[in-house]
Amino acid sequence: VIEPEVLAGHEHGGRAFSRMKAFDEKPTVAEVVSSGIAQKLQQLLDRSTVHILPRWLGFAVCLALYGLRVYIIQGWFIVTYGLGIFLLNNFIGFLSPQIDPDGDGPLLPTSTGDNFKPFSRRVPEFKFWYTSIKGVCTAFFMTFFSIFDVPVFWHSAVSLTKSPVTPPTE
Repeated sequence: VIEPEVLAGHEHGGRAFSRMKAFDEKPTVAEVVSSGIAQKLQQLLDRSTVHILPRWLGFAVCLALYGLRVYIIQGWFIVTYGLGIFLLNNFIGFLSPQIDPDGDGPLLPTSTGDNFKPFSRRVPEFKFWYTSIKGVCTAFFMTFFSIFDVPVFWHSAVSLTKSPVTPPTE
C-alpha cells in the first residue's frame, strides 16, 4: 500500500512522485486517446526499423515537399536555415564515432588477444532518420504561422549591389 504522503510527493521533496495518481483513479479521455496514439506511433516505428530504403525515400519526399512549399510561398528562410543547420548537426553526429579518437586509451588492439571492436556511431541510423524527419515535419508545420516568417534582408542587399551607386560629388 502506498501512503498518501508518497503519492503527494512529500517524502521525496515533491520531485519524482508528485504526478503519480492513486491506483483507484481512472485516466481521463485525453490521456487514453494520447496513450493510444503514442502506442500506434511506436508500433509503426518498430515495424519500420528494418525498411531502411523506404524510410529514407519518405524523408526525401518530405524534404522535397518542404522545399517546394518554401519556394512557392517565398518565405520562412530563417526556418529553412535552422532546419539546414539541424540536419547538418544530425549528419555530423551520424558520421562521428561514439568513442572520441582523441581521447585517452588505445585505439587499435595492442596484442593478438584483443577483440575487434567495429565502428560504433554516436547517432545510430534509425535515430538519425527519426530526428531528421521530425525536424522536417516541425519546419513544415512552422511555415503555416506567419510569426516564424522573419524577414531576411539579403534581397535588399542584392538589389543594392546591382544598382549603380555613385558617390555624392561636391
